[in-house]
Amino acid sequence: MFAGVSDLKKLKTLSKSKAYRDSYLSTHVRAGIAYQIRALRDSLGLSQQEFAKRLGTTQSIVSRLENPEHGKLTINTLIEVATALDIALLIRFCSYPDFLTAVANVSPQALAVEAINISIKRHTQETRPASTGAQIILIDAFIRNQTRSDAISSAAHITNSVTTMAM
Repeated sequence: MFAGVSDLKKLKTLSKSKAYRDSYLSTHVRAGIAYQIRALRDSLGLSQQEFAKRLGTTQSIVSRLENPEHGKLTINTLIEVATALDIALLIRFCSYPDFLTAVANVSPQALAVEAINISIKRHTQETRPASTGAQIILIDAFIRNQTRSDAISSAAHITNSVTTMAM
């Protein structure tokens, strides 16, 4: 679960003081959200003004969303950002070891999120060979003057075989 000794040291440090632990949690949650919103905007190649237009708000609001010192975000605001960008939002409680692991990497790559249309496109491309094989069978059947139902039956059989082999 932990990456190493430094994580264990950090956990022990957090365990010594409730005030420090609370401050650490608050700072990292606020900063993490602000950094992720900035990373989302950067990944889209948008200025704050353009991003604001996409969110249906103003540039000054986007500036505050990206400011870890502001920290006045509501769950509703986060949901609005998620729906405007067509991404999901997950908010959940966790243990400190899980928290330390999650906040360890705030690089743009670690904070990248894939919109649903990109996910569908990627998953469709991953499964495309089976359907392409079925399309080839249908074309071949057409050339050989097979009936439509025989061609579809052959394509379904080939598609099932390819799918089974892929698993």
